[in-house]
Amino acid sequence: SIVESVPAPDVTVEVYYDSACTTVVSSIDWGVIEAGGSTNTTIYVKNLGNTPVTLTLGTQNWDPPDAAQYIDVNWDYDGRVLAPGEVIPVTLTLTVSSNVTDITDFSFEIVITSEG
Repeated sequence: SIVESVPAPDVTVEVYYDSACTTVVSSIDWGVIEAGGSTNTTIYVKNLGNTPVTLTLGTQNWDPPDAAQYIDVNWDYDGRVLAPGEVIPVTLTLTVSSNVTDITDFSFEIVITSEG
């Protein structure tokens, strides 16, 4: 009998501040944003796994919790498949609603997940 061992897919991505992938993103300082305004930042996502992946964006752990009603984060990722080792730039856009009230400071986690 022949037994073939196939390694399990390793689906892992890492996010960096720079295109050379030397500094991992630990936080983003969005600066001061007025109601109705938005700001952008570019990050670099690298597929560290051994299988092609697609990405999804989410947020969690908003502080204060109601900030999620007034603040939105989107990106320009187009759904393309990242090959193992591939790095792509992604622009994140944070937009604050024009009807935001009583929120002067906020924090949240951006969650980028990969699926093989």
